[in-house]
Amino acid sequence: MPRPRRRFRPRCSYHVTVRCNNRAFDLRSREARAVVLDALRRSLLKYSARLHGVALMSNHVHYLLKTENPSDLPRLMQWLNWYTAITLNRLLGRTGHFWEARYHAVPVPDGDQRHVLNVLRYIHGNPYAAGASPGLRDEFTNYGSHSTGEDDGLTTLHPQFLRLGGTLRECSIRYRRFCRQYRPIRKPGPSPRSANWGRRILAGVRSEMDRKRRFASKPKTRDHDQSLFTPARRPEARTVRDDSPAQQRPKWVSAVKSPLRGGVPSAVAPVPETTPRSPWLVDPIREHCRRFWRVNGLRRGTIDDVSLA
Repeated sequence: MPRPRRRFRPRCSYHVTVRCNNRAFDLRSREARAVVLDALRRSLLKYSARLHGVALMSNHVHYLLKTENPSDLPRLMQWLNWYTAITLNRLLGRTGHFWEARYHAVPVPDGDQRHVLNVLRYIHGNPYAAGASPGLRDEFTNYGSHSTGEDDGLTTLHPQFLRLGGTLRECSIRYRRFCRQYRPIRKPGPSPRSANWGRRILAGVRSEMDRKRRFASKPKTRDHDQSLFTPARRPEARTVRDDSPAQQRPKWVSAVKSPLRGGVPSAVAPVPETTPRSPWLVDPIREHCRRFWRVNGLRRGTIDDVSLA
């Protein structure tokens, strides 16, 4: 049976959620989240879309997106998920589907200010609700651009957010005051029917797996035939002699004193090691992510303006 076709309405932003396959924590690393931010920046330019809210979690991502043409949103999400799946599979050395299923999109009417602000606060409060942050200020959300009014290079402030005050500073102050009232709601667990399904069938298999995991034999660290009071023999070091002209010592090297050997003449003059330059130093991904993290992250010398802990 084919999947029902989605219908996207005009004059609406969309709260989009996409989750990693098998709910794996494949977005834990900073590099993986940097790839997602760079792909998001490319997709916004490609489809002339606006990003109002974003939260990068360890196994899922939240977006609040707005496109000029409602039919462009599925194209944007198809390109974004395709690009990030290929790039992250190459980065993490994995294969197969990276994202679990179809993205979940909920319309948010642009004229409903309360709805828009609640969705923004829910997106920004995801790290706090998951226990990953003591407050709403987190470098993997764009809460900092809303609470300070700074431009992070990705965020476009929603018109309903700009209606909170006459100036951008007043809007930020009132939004911070609104976020102080946030209390995460605990999600309900699985239904009793889904929790009991297969419990009797898998009872024996689960107990056997738990027994193997708990009482598994540890690898042997030493030979049982060897006496406990006899020290183990160390392998004899073999000396390899090479009399080739390339390995012969020049006469001038004997006069060179190595600082590592206390002034004793060494056979080889010390050569300073040159470390190769990291590709991150010239990668444009790092430049854009550095700006995003600088605006939204908790910088040194600042206090989290909404500390909910």
